[in-house]
Amino acid sequence: MPNRERWWDRANCKEEDVELFFEADLLAAPRREARRICEACSVRQACLDEHVDIPFGMYGGLTWTERRVYSETVLGKPVGKWTLFPTGISNRRKK
Repeated sequence: MPNRERWWDRANCKEEDVELFFEADLLAAPRREARRICEACSVRQACLDEHVDIPFGMYGGLTWTERRVYSETVLGKPVGKWTLFPTGISNRRKK
């Protein structure tokens, strides 16, 4: 079986500081920079597809809130609701 290249081997973010993509949920400046990197990425859709239900960080150029909307409106797949606190993410689901 040939050694197939994985999509993330071609991702624009692979050489970037990973913290940038997790700060993007909370801070405007990192969000703009992370989005700029994602928007020019050739594997953006694959990244989004694989991480659509991860409740933190920026994947495929979208924050968690944006991925929830994408999942519910484009994919027709509702995802759980998570609560963000200033100190991090709570896994307690809202009712």
